[in-house]
Amino acid sequence: KLKTRTEGETKLEEAEKAKAKLEKDKAELERAKGKLEKEKTELEKAKAKVEADYE
Repeated sequence: KLKTRTEGETKLEEAEKAKAKLEKDKAELERAKGKLEKEKTELEKAKAKVEADYE
């Protein structure tokens, strides 16, 4: 016999799916942030080298 799902169970499942998606999106943003920070560091090194070459 199939149990009918209550509205509360449906809402809970939807909330859990939304939370999982947010956590996945957050992880992707954290990776992107790390990549940007690495690029920023490389640009700062290049800038320092150019400035040193001009002196």
